[in-house]
Amino acid sequence: FAFDPFRYLFRFLLPEGFPAHPHRGFETVTYVLRGGLVHRDSMGVKKSYGAPKESTGDGEDAAVQWMTAGRGLLHEEMWRTGDTWDSSDQELFQIWVNLPKRHK
Repeated sequence: FAFDPFRYLFRFLLPEGFPAHPHRGFETVTYVLRGGLVHRDSMGVKKSYGAPKESTGDGEDAAVQWMTAGRGLLHEEMWRTGDTWDSSDQELFQIWVNLPKRHK
């Protein structure tokens, strides 16, 4: 186990996830190693995704979400915590792919 001070700072600043925010003209690829997210957008779409509860975080059973963001849409990604006694430990990374100007 390596100490990572950014994780603690991040959890302090955004304890519940990423509240509603816009994207425009890029794609996000979210790769969840451990834990999960509830994704919701302003069009009424709601989806929960993530790694299985027993995941070790090694990537063998990771979950992936690929989202293309045009314009005029808000979305949020909140931590999927499950039941009261479940761990809310999350490990993920997100890659942003810029789209050509005509798609912005």
